[in-house]
Amino acid sequence: MINKYYVHMFLWIVLLSLLLSGCSQRINIENATFNLTLGLDKKGKNLYYYSVSPIFNEDAPKKVETHEVKADSIRNARNFFDASSIGLLTTAKLQQVLIGRELLESHDVFPLLDVLYRDVTSASNANVLMVDGPVKDVIMFEAKNRPRLPIYLGQLIDSTAVRNLISRSTLLDFQWTVMEKTITPYIGVVKKEKNQLEIKGTALLNGQGKAVTTLSLQETTIMHMLQRFHKGLFSLSLPLKETKNKVDSKIISATFERVTRKVKLVKKDDQFYYNIKLKMDANLNESVNLFPAQNTMKSIEKFLEKAVKKETEKVIKKLQQHKVDPLGLGDYMRAYYYQDWKNMQMDWGSALAKITIMIEPEIRVMFNGLVQE
Repeated sequence: MINKYYVHMFLWIVLLSLLLSGCSQRINIENATFNLTLGLDKKGKNLYYYSVSPIFNEDAPKKVETHEVKADSIRNARNFFDASSIGLLTTAKLQQVLIGRELLESHDVFPLLDVLYRDVTSASNANVLMVDGPVKDVIMFEAKNRPRLPIYLGQLIDSTAVRNLISRSTLLDFQWTVMEKTITPYIGVVKKEKNQLEIKGTALLNGQGKAVTTLSLQETTIMHMLQRFHKGLFSLSLPLKETKNKVDSKIISATFERVTRKVKLVKKDDQFYYNIKLKMDANLNESVNLFPAQNTMKSIEKFLEKAVKKETEKVIKKLQQHKVDPLGLGDYMRAYYYQDWKNMQMDWGSALAKITIMIEPEIRVMFNGLVQE
């Protein structure tokens, strides 16, 4: 029997060897340039890469240094960045990866990010975003009343994520949705609008890794309600009756603090049917142009259920039209009908487009404001 002393000694030797091997790649902070935002874009047939790094010198007039280079890969681009930076470039503190819309719509960008997954020093929790427009517009954006671009973007993502207005997708999340066959990738969208940056919703990618459509802010919130792993606040403004004169439109706005999803998949006569039940607790925020008799708890609950059903069905129709599944409904097909799944897994998006999906919302109004029933 092996002596425990020798086992412990062996483990310590292995641990020390790993630590010492890692020290050989250590870069002193004064000799490093931290790439906080990395950009990828396409111009014609060429690839362009961008970097944004903070400047810590108090005498420097600018807060960040930006670089643009035409290169074949991120690794090649890094050589050019190193040649024009005052320190060796590192992605250990990477915060965002920005990808141009034109590039995402024409190519599978996942292979282009290969070095970020192979390099153990790269930050795997960096947010992946699509830029609606040229990436350069965002990279070169400067505002006197805003913090450095990486911080500004990070704060923008954090604040909108609380209300489920953006799909936060890190490099690890993106890798999982690309590699997992039961779901299709989705990432947040940002755009430069005059003197500010704005979150514009979510970009949906198909099974081939190309962007095929986008969801608005409200559609993104609805998508998160239909997913099983999102929490936080879900705020919706729901039209009950639209008129040509917008002043006369009937609208209910509510915040849903607790949303639970139950999915049932059945097979009948060789056809599949998804039934998604949503149980939601709502707080009423706004009631526009409803008659006094309609402003009761029961009436508002019925209005909300009808409106939520209508809006979620629109989102489902959009997903099926573009043959994508950001909801992860493929998990249920693989779990309960594996033999059928084996025939669908290579093109799950197309298979889902032919399946009937039914939505059943059940809403309980918890707070109706100062309006009395």
